[in-house]
Amino acid sequence: MAATTVTEKPSTGAQATSAVGAGAHTSSIESSSDLLAAAVDHKLSAKGSPRRGQQDLCDDVADVMSTSITNRSTAVTGTAPQPALLGRAKTGTGKSLGYLAPAMFHAAKYGHRTVVSTKDLALQRQIVDQDAPHINAALDQGGYDKSAVTVLKGFSNYVCPRSLMLSVTDAIDTTASTKHSSVVDGIERLTAPLTNDDEAESSDGYAAFVKGRMDKFVTESQGLLDEPTRDFYTWATTTGMDTSGPNVHDLSDYPHALPTPVKLSATQQRTDCPATCPLAAICPPNISRQRAADAEVIVTNHTFLAIQAAVDAPVIVSNKTIGPIDHLIIDEAHELPAITRKQASGAVSSQIIGKLASTVSKLLDDDEAADKAVHASSVVRDLMRTHLGQMMGEETGELTIDEDSDPTEGFRASFDNWATTTKNALLAQKNALGKSETMSPVQLRRSDRLASAIRQLAELRGVLIQATEHRPGRARWIAKDDSGLSLNTSAVGVAKILGERVFTGYEPADPSELAAQAAEDAQRGDIEDDEDQEARDVPFWRQGNSYPLSVTCVSATLPGTFPRDIGLDTDVIDYASVFDDAYAASAFFSPRVSNDDGGVDPDKLCRGFGRRKKLDYAKHRAWSIETMTELIRANGGSALVLATSAQGGKAYAHALRSALDVPVYDQWSSAGASVLRHNFTSNESSVLVATRGMMTGLDVPGDALSLVIIDRIPRAPMNAVDNARADLISSDGVSGFLEQDDVYGSDAAVLLEQAAGRLIRSITDTGMVALLDPRVSPKSDLTNKRNPSYRYYKQIIKPFGTKLSSTDDAVSWLAGQFSQRGRS
Repeated sequence: MAATTVTEKPSTGAQATSAVGAGAHTSSIESSSDLLAAAVDHKLSAKGSPRRGQQDLCDDVADVMSTSITNRSTAVTGTAPQPALLGRAKTGTGKSLGYLAPAMFHAAKYGHRTVVSTKDLALQRQIVDQDAPHINAALDQGGYDKSAVTVLKGFSNYVCPRSLMLSVTDAIDTTASTKHSSVVDGIERLTAPLTNDDEAESSDGYAAFVKGRMDKFVTESQGLLDEPTRDFYTWATTTGMDTSGPNVHDLSDYPHALPTPVKLSATQQRTDCPATCPLAAICPPNISRQRAADAEVIVTNHTFLAIQAAVDAPVIVSNKTIGPIDHLIIDEAHELPAITRKQASGAVSSQIIGKLASTVSKLLDDDEAADKAVHASSVVRDLMRTHLGQMMGEETGELTIDEDSDPTEGFRASFDNWATTTKNALLAQKNALGKSETMSPVQLRRSDRLASAIRQLAELRGVLIQATEHRPGRARWIAKDDSGLSLNTSAVGVAKILGERVFTGYEPADPSELAAQAAEDAQRGDIEDDEDQEARDVPFWRQGNSYPLSVTCVSATLPGTFPRDIGLDTDVIDYASVFDDAYAASAFFSPRVSNDDGGVDPDKLCRGFGRRKKLDYAKHRAWSIETMTELIRANGGSALVLATSAQGGKAYAHALRSALDVPVYDQWSSAGASVLRHNFTSNESSVLVATRGMMTGLDVPGDALSLVIIDRIPRAPMNAVDNARADLISSDGVSGFLEQDDVYGSDAAVLLEQAAGRLIRSITDTGMVALLDPRVSPKSDLTNKRNPSYRYYKQIIKPFGTKLSSTDDAVSWLAGQFSQRGRS
């Protein structure tokens, strides 16, 4: 961070002053740095101290948090600058403990609240189950109150008791026997909406009663359900709804494979929850939100933040139930822009329309209305296939839509007619059911499904509106594959919506006006008649006073375009890792194409002449097989071969089995991932061939892996979304080679760095990363140092102590390392 030291001080906001309690006493822990040292001391039983990179990260996060509160208290509302930290903290930094210490110190001393967002489920568990307990132990020893740290996931990640019980009625044939009818009758009584406010308020006693009745009905249903469903229901009513422990169980805790239909039947979207659900007192998603409201540190996933940005709704930040948030820490931050783009995307196809039309026909009681809806949808589907087919021609893959083209003109009128007629029929039937308080469980289930269909109609209409005309910051394309044609749209520039909707907090506005707006939205079925949805007024939740959160983004890999992609104008800081010495003792090999001694003959790898030489992929594959065989022999096996395509990977596996006398495993065998990993790590002379899926996540420390071979730069094929991202950074809005190289090269560098990271998984690991792509070595005729991508690739090579561009030198280096391992 900057050299200026910012004193950690309490917030002037109501949230901070109400939560302050322990901060008034004298303690040996007076800063985040003190707390980190005490937590590490507790974790290592007084046998260690914070790592250098971990300590620096902790200090920088603390500075950003303090700056945020200082700015907020001195600036005019809504004008304070965004305090931000972008940190590249490689494996071995100890980053989660490094950023969690200041978050929990600011919670304990000043009453601040922090959201920590990750992509990886395992990292969420590490934070809550491993890191936070050590920090809380240190806080306790220092005389502070412990900070509440909890995990919050989306509603559909938890068992919904109401959906679970109602799904029993769907699974049981009530005509089979009187007993079956009795079970269903009992469930219907149990799930009937509450009409007695007193009963709803006596949650503890009612929860115990409901839980007992649920257990009874599920037990009675055992002989009426198939085995997988029965096993899941048994787990769901016990472990799945056990909220007595520190963490609320979710579906990821289920120990067996979970069929999608079963999962869908036992979960619920937040928007489908009835206001007077009788099972709210024992509802895991509801309880998880209550715990989040009481927590100082909320651990969640990037999808939450992405949805908030995409749909412009207070999913977590500025959420009324969860309460105000002061700080945001984003781990694995390089993933957030892509996840946000995905959430801000949509597709329409004849298959999607047909599936929705089939659902609608089953929901409508009026046979004539149902038939009309099906017929109208068939017209839309036929017109859509014809029009998109004419635009696409005989091509397959993706077709970017020209700026002046409207891909919906051939079927838009028919779609609007079908959508409006269908919406009105669905709304009429939903309104005829009456208020939820008077509905039977069967009617409630029907109402949920009607509301879901109305929302799906709105979503399809929204996609068409966004696809109608070109807008800067959005991509539009037609895709064609074996399943047919689809019209697609996606946001590409997400910095603005992240800044306005996620990185900014808003104080609550008048709740009565919010309720009125929500009622109006519900009545119209969330289908906008306004052609320009993106030009709507600022939503109600963002009309209160605003304040900038402190934003910390950390990751082992941050692409060169990340500050621009995320919208935070600050430099990326590199933090030291305990693996730095291991990288310094390792080698990076990338061949050079040249006519000089030690270079690869251009005729072996290239097509064309002079400056027009290009990499010939067919020649490159043959050369790669020959080269990787030499490297693996010199290393005595112990190699991971990562191919950028399945076709290439299969060719490498076949050739290596023929050429080598060591076991060669590949990801296309019938063995599962765990068996494959076990076989590879059990034999230090073996070879594993895989593709992009194992460029991340594979963790093999020790001598079982000392050579990582990557055949080519893992660059994505040209596509509409990334081309539109490149257009955004072009001065005239139309990207050229350099802008595209910046975007595609930056993304490829992230995956390349992750793949290279498979080599060093402990402080004693050493070896070689061999990138068999001749467009990276600074000495190669195919390397263009003026390309933006070269800067990104150069950063990956930098930590390695030995850099080689001659195959003979690489083979010699590996042979020497193999000899040393043999002597040791």
